Amino acid sequence: KEEDPEQATTSDGMNLLLSRPILMCLAFFTLISLASVGINSFLISALNILHGVTISDATLALTGYMVGTTIGILLGGFVADRTRHHNVVAAICFVITGIMITIVGAVHLPTLAIITLMSVQGVMHGLIMPSRDMIVRSVTPIGSTGKVFGFVSTGFSVGGMIAPLIFGSILDHSTPDMMFYAMAAIMAVSVVSVFTSGRR
Repeated sequence: KEEDPEQATTSDGMNLLLSRPILMCLAFFTLISLASVGINSFLISALNILHGVTISDATLALTGYMVGTTIGILLGGFVADRTRHHNVVAAICFVITGIMITIVGAVHLPTLAIITLMSVQGVMHGLIMPSRDMIVRSVTPIGSTGKVFGFVSTGFSVGGMIAPLIFGSILDHSTPDMMFYAMAAIMAVSVVSVFTSGRR
């Protein structure tokens, strides 16, 4: 009995989406979303509770992070054009961001230093974005770009749903510094996902 071409195509598509490189890209997107939503939603409260930073200054730190992210995305596009090692770029940025977020949580710093660190973190986070897309592209067969990007992009929604539960619970039941350590742990796991998703 001949195999139905449409059924074969569907089967091949599912096998592709459930392959390890694509699932790791999905995890990569989810982790990025976890960190982003955590910072965007809870940074102000965490800084205010942990370090006594005023709401206005904590808001300025978040603004610096968001502006830095925009700048980082622009710079990341130029970096992505000039390297084939996109996973290395992403990993370096994750490591730097993880170190910085740990410092913010562990050390009582002047407000200006906190704002500066968060702004630099934003740049590092933005630098990851173009390399992130190139990593997905490197493991996507020709003709499957749409469905692969559609699939891995659901990681943003998954991370967006989980992050408030995780970080909200941490702020309610633990010390605020644990929120920063949890973000650093997410960065560390992200480094692993970067190298397991990228194709040599």
